[in-house]
Amino acid sequence: MLHSHGIAHVGLRVADLTLVSNFYELQVGLDALEKHDGCHIFSIGGGALLEIWSGGVASSTKKTPAQQSSRFSFAVGRLEPAMAWLLQQGVRPSSEIGDYLGTRWVHYQDPEGNTFGVVDKNGTR
Repeated sequence: MLHSHGIAHVGLRVADLTLVSNFYELQVGLDALEKHDGCHIFSIGGGALLEIWSGGVASSTKKTPAQQSSRFSFAVGRLEPAMAWLLQQGVRPSSEIGDYLGTRWVHYQDPEGNTFGVVDKNGTR
C-alpha cells in the first residue's frame, strides 16, 4: 500500500508561462517560490506545490478533457469569502456552487481555459 500523506505537487502545462503564472500569483494570490526558464513553482498550502510548465496548449474557452487531462482544486476554510476575494481580483466563477460528499465547490478557468476548483471541505455556508 502506498500510504500517501497527500499531494506533493500538481503540474499544469501552459502555452504562455508568464500570462498564466501572473494570473495565479497576482489574481489567485499564490506565493511564487521559484521561477525557472520553462517552469514556475508556487506554494498552494500544506507543503504542496503548483508547478506551471511551458509546452502546453491554450484555449480561449474551457479546455476539453483531451486538452487538460487533470484538474485541481484549492481547499479553503469557507467558500463564500474565498469567492468574494477572487471576484475582487477579477476572477469570476465558471460554474454554480455545487456540493458532493460533504463538500461545496465552485469552478473557475485561468486565462488559457484550464479549469480549477475552490472547495470548502466543511460543506457549510
